[in-house]
Amino acid sequence: MERRRLKSAYEYQKNIFDENQRKLKVQIGQLITDIENLETVYKNTVKNVESATQNIETAKSYYEKGKIKETDLLSVFSEYLAAKEQFYENLYNYLYKKAELDFILQGASL
Repeated sequence: MERRRLKSAYEYQKNIFDENQRKLKVQIGQLITDIENLETVYKNTVKNVESATQNIETAKSYYEKGKIKETDLLSVFSEYLAAKEQFYENLYNYLYKKAELDFILQGASL
């Protein structure tokens, strides 16, 4: 009787363990996909900041030559700040997901 109860308890714990392993594998797979997507988004954001930086330099030159108004220069600068904000947000999201994956993998290897 005791042996049957212990075997049943073992099977129950084994099923819970197997289900948790399955869930962990799914979570890790999703994190890897998220990280890959966020890396692509981040790289695109870097290009946007570079482009916005070039736009500022061009706008400064035009402003100094009197070809554009101060409001136009401020508008270009505002676009640069928006691109920079997006850059930091995307970098944060990428690093957060990467840290989450690293934490899970470190715990899985213990």
